Amino acid sequence: MCAILLAPLLALVLVPAQPAAAVLGLTIQDQTDPGITATTLAQSLAGTGVTISNVTYVGTATSSGQFQGGLTIIGFDEGVILSSGAAKGAVGPNNNDGYTTVLNTPGDADLTALAGFPTFDATVLAFDVVPQAALLTFQYVFASEEYNEYANTRYNDTFAFFVNGTNCATVPGTVPPKPVSINTINGGNPFGTNAQNPAFYRNNDLSDGGGAINTQADGLTVVLTCTATVNAGVTNHVKLAIADGSDRILDSWVFLRGKSFVSSNITLAPETDTNPTGTQHTVTATVVEGGQPASGKVVTFMVTAGPNAGLTGTGTTDVNGQATFTYTGNIAGTDSIKATYISPQGPQDSNTVTKVWKFEGAATLTLAPPADTDPVSTQHCVTATARNTAGGPAADVTIKFSVSGSTSASGTAVTDTNGEAEFCYAGPTFPGADVISAFADNNKNGTQDANEPSATATKAWVFPASNAGCKITYGGRITAANGDKATFGGNAQGDTNTGESQYSDHGPATQRDIHVTTILAVLCSTDGTSGTIFGQTDDGTLVRIDVKDLGEPGRDDTYRIRTNTGYDSGEQKLEKGGNIQIHK
Repeated sequence: MCAILLAPLLALVLVPAQPAAAVLGLTIQDQTDPGITATTLAQSLAGTGVTISNVTYVGTATSSGQFQGGLTIIGFDEGVILSSGAAKGAVGPNNNDGYTTVLNTPGDADLTALAGFPTFDATVLAFDVVPQAALLTFQYVFASEEYNEYANTRYNDTFAFFVNGTNCATVPGTVPPKPVSINTINGGNPFGTNAQNPAFYRNNDLSDGGGAINTQADGLTVVLTCTATVNAGVTNHVKLAIADGSDRILDSWVFLRGKSFVSSNITLAPETDTNPTGTQHTVTATVVEGGQPASGKVVTFMVTAGPNAGLTGTGTTDVNGQATFTYTGNIAGTDSIKATYISPQGPQDSNTVTKVWKFEGAATLTLAPPADTDPVSTQHCVTATARNTAGGPAADVTIKFSVSGSTSASGTAVTDTNGEAEFCYAGPTFPGADVISAFADNNKNGTQDANEPSATATKAWVFPASNAGCKITYGGRITAANGDKATFGGNAQGDTNTGESQYSDHGPATQRDIHVTTILAVLCSTDGTSGTIFGQTDDGTLVRIDVKDLGEPGRDDTYRIRTNTGYDSGEQKLEKGGNIQIHK
């Protein structure tokens, strides 16, 4: 039933995004499964600077076990689960608003004294721990079927962490500290009414719009962290206990993060934080030696996992024993961060904290260059820059591009860590103007929705400048793409933009004569194998002639003529007797 979660100084952790390696969905093995014992459960909790021994257990074989796949559900991937009913009952989905397993076992005297009412169906995992430092930290989540209908009532399934006899689970920021329970962390009863510390609560009650979290529990806390003062280098005692309160119905569970029992002179805060991508995050390391802040200590910070894995920094502790590390996250995901320093006993690692970078999408979008001019048939590229509401780069945003005007093109690109995405397209055959449009497809649905920013740029395409010394002569016969026989001949010189050209399509598909009287540009390739002539007829029709000089006399040479009115012969090999000559 409701729970009085308990633990020392504590911080919260929001649920991070799941990495590719994590198991999908909760899987739980209890002590009826091979290899799962009270000793293996306790040992799986041990992290840096902690030795665990003398494990004892009270409960049934089905009321405790190990779990995996909890990252997007619980807030961490694996660890130990204790229950006042069936451990495996926590597996989702939530398809029962009153899941119950009655163990018919006794309660626990310490829990009864702490709660002030009778307890039943207790599960207790206890052990000795020798910490290397005077601090012990660990992480956990409490979940229950008592939510939401028994919040703020006397029905509280009780959970406690006793470290050397002192319970250490309190609601962050409460003065005096309040034990964590269904009555101190909830969404209200009725839901939304008289909520208690709701920032630390996650609703999953089917009757109150929940059920999206893939666990049977009707509600659960965010990840909470206990920091307990202990005796370094000697044996300390830890007792982890959970029980039904006031009756035996409605199960509760506590999830303990694997390897999260850490003892070190250095601690890192905040335990978790969530920010939009493109903003800054600062963590603070605190070093204590001999019970006093240690100044002048060099602390090394590292992002050990997540989108910013490998990022490092250093700082030196001040008179308060504190050093900070600040960085910017541009990609959505969850970072794990830890700090290390050299203590008198050797290197010590801090607790691992998490940073959730939430994809916010783009608030603004710009295109560069905003206007440009280039020769026809070249490539043009624009760079879209997306910014979030804080003005920082918006990474991982899908940008949709489209081109209208002298040519049509479209494309999609995703912004990088600088919030930038590039789009390139080929220019048209003849001069013209384009409008390039782009929008930030924040919800990735392929269409521009309200509040999705957009931008435009313009592009002008012009005739290229002629190549000095370029001269082309040509003549012969081809079969055009439409099947018509055609003849052609002409010459053009780039130095003076002089020459003329005659082309006749003899039909029957498209009979026409194209007589170029004005040469606008003449281009030759560096190796002299290809060339292009731009010209104009007396009636203003723009003409483009592309030729290739690939052998003598005219062997494998090709000819193609296009107009801005739509005629295109296609690239055709010259019939016998024709010849292209390119002089460069």
